[in-house]
Amino acid sequence: MGNAHSQLTGVQPERKTWTRTALYGAGTISMLIISMASSLSLWIAFPWAFLGWSPTLVTTGSMEPLVAPGDVVMLREVSAEELTPNSVVLYDRPETGRVLRRILEQLPDGTYRTGGDANSVPDSTPVALEDIEGAAVLAVPWIGRPSLWLHEG
Repeated sequence: MGNAHSQLTGVQPERKTWTRTALYGAGTISMLIISMASSLSLWIAFPWAFLGWSPTLVTTGSMEPLVAPGDVVMLREVSAEELTPNSVVLYDRPETGRVLRRILEQLPDGTYRTGGDANSVPDSTPVALEDIEGAAVLAVPWIGRPSLWLHEG
């Protein structure tokens, strides 16, 4: 039919070029990436706005495979009663900065022994309750990678 139509009208049917196909594919992929990034961002924005949770960007691999560099972890404030072994907490150390670690045990003096999941030995310095900024409740994978890449150059 296409051949008969072109013979009657004298118009050749439009041919799709490879560049047009490539542009269509690139547009589709970019829309998928934008949609995924927007959806993952909502996992950060809504808990932050409505639950008071705060986001933190993971910059090292010490807690892999739970969280990897470039993931964003949402934290909430916790009381001493809520801190149990296996809780993942964020605390601040003057010498190292902010650290995300798992509580391994509570020591008799009320401090906590912590360790990274990827580390073979526990941290050498116990953590006091007042140093703990919050406990992890949600990890959003990959969303912070562009920020991490910019920061690391």
